[in-house]
Amino acid sequence: MFTNSNFHFFAQVKFIPETIPVFSQVTSLTLTFIRHPKFSMLKMISILSAFPCLCTFELMTRCPEDVDEEKAKPVEYVPRHLTKVELGGFCSTPNQMEFAIYLLKNASALRWLVIEQEVKPYVPKRQSWDEGEREMVYERLQEFAKDGVLVVR
Repeated sequence: MFTNSNFHFFAQVKFIPETIPVFSQVTSLTLTFIRHPKFSMLKMISILSAFPCLCTFELMTRCPEDVDEEKAKPVEYVPRHLTKVELGGFCSTPNQMEFAIYLLKNASALRWLVIEQEVKPYVPKRQSWDEGEREMVYERLQEFAKDGVLVVR
């Protein structure tokens, strides 16, 4: 049993398993993917479902493109406690956009969704936003956001 509500774990992960144990005491989670540049961000929904009391979630990646795979299965999980999400290394791929829309539509307590093209420590920087890319991301996601929830840097 975890006594600390913050959970930091570093490991080399080759895939995201279909079933994940439930961590009901964890309220803050930071995941950093640095070695595998391609994965489906939509699989993060199954990760979120393993942390039902999660309030703060940070996902740092350097994934400039999506993995070619089947369309994600519909997920019935609704992140009820999630108030702040940071997505670093955002490249506006279709799966990244879909994941951000999922959060905006389903995380009813969400107060902040921070999207950055830069990644916090541990991950090499990606190139800056392409011209107009930041604005496109903001405009596309803003239609799903409540007032003051969305920040695109």
